[in-house]
Amino acid sequence: MPEDEFDVPYGDLPTFGRIRLSQNHIVVVNAEARFVRESPGLSEAEAKKIWKKLGIDAYPYFEKTEQNNVSLVLTPEGTKESKQVVTGWVISDAEKSVSIILMPTLVNMQVLKYVGFTESLAIPFNTAIAAYAAATKSSIIQRIGLRYVNRLADFKAVEPAFWAPSMREGFAGPIGSELSRFITGSHQEVQMKLSDSASAIVHSGVFKDTVTGGAYSFLVDIDVFNEHTLDYSPSMFEKIVRKLNRTAYAVFDQMLTPEYIQQLGVEAREEGVNK
Repeated sequence: MPEDEFDVPYGDLPTFGRIRLSQNHIVVVNAEARFVRESPGLSEAEAKKIWKKLGIDAYPYFEKTEQNNVSLVLTPEGTKESKQVVTGWVISDAEKSVSIILMPTLVNMQVLKYVGFTESLAIPFNTAIAAYAAATKSSIIQRIGLRYVNRLADFKAVEPAFWAPSMREGFAGPIGSELSRFITGSHQEVQMKLSDSASAIVHSGVFKDTVTGGAYSFLVDIDVFNEHTLDYSPSMFEKIVRKLNRTAYAVFDQMLTPEYIQQLGVEAREEGVNK
């Protein structure tokens, strides 16, 4: 049963349930928050305050990074290209399986070894955002997003049609049709408006995967985000991130058949809103 309204997906999608998948097939998870700031940059001193707060022992790597922003401007003389280099900082753990990218107006956390929501995402991401808000004295957030990239793989998938029985009809696409024997790859993008502030973008399709010796894998890339401006508070931020997590899993559940979900190893989760 849902613990509260933030344990229920946006759009009133069917709740995925309080379970964990032992075979999650997650390649990478990205969590991002965008702030509204007057300052055009993020100083090294501010970034190191955040680093210290997160724990230098836990994240021994601190590196400078640069982002090239390119924009096109139409003028009477034609199109002009404008380039801007934005400096940021990357904090990583010893294995570089968790990286936190600090930019002047955003924080992005990338997780390569995802175990579960609480331990892999909720606690470290909430801690990073709190440290960023304190160091930069930022209080307004305009976007919060989570992205789960899944690669469903099976050595027996020697043709794209292998995956059709595992997909719900709406997401099987052409691999479930008579054309499947001609298909060597597919890509589908679905954009969804889940509420006044929440949306989701799903990329899916089959591709030849060198990791499985040339067998076909199925990509499920789910990006869910909330674009509602709010004053930062740790408790509300945690709730929105949790609701986005529940939404991503609900979308995942609506793409795959119940039989395939069971094959992924359904385990009961402990009670508690962050689990």
